Amino acid sequence: FYLPKFSNLNYSPKMDKGGQLSTGFLKIYTNKFDTDTIFCLDLRNRTFGNLGAISECVNLMYLDLSNNRIKEIGPILNCKKLQFLKLGKNVISQIDALKELPELLFVDLHGNNIKSTKNL
Repeated sequence: FYLPKFSNLNYSPKMDKGGQLSTGFLKIYTNKFDTDTIFCLDLRNRTFGNLGAISECVNLMYLDLSNNRIKEIGPILNCKKLQFLKLGKNVISQIDALKELPELLFVDLHGNNIKSTKNL
């Protein structure tokens, strides 16, 4: 019986080109078969610019995307069960869409270029 040596067991799945968060990445990163079974995601300190497949995580309750390159938060709007959202140190300027998240209890937006909070 032969077991090969593995030189790198610290595997980190790659995102799609262009910094887009893909369904494949989410499934590998969380070790889940379906994205609707993902409840908590900590994706801080990466280079995501496009949230893409995050909209498939319909049961997500906690999301940390701090210190990325996110400009647009639209895909998060499909995560209606989201309660905790950390988006600090990104390049977000519009946050009006957050009012569409009925369960949201906590939001961290420090270090962004928010234009207005008037419509929240």
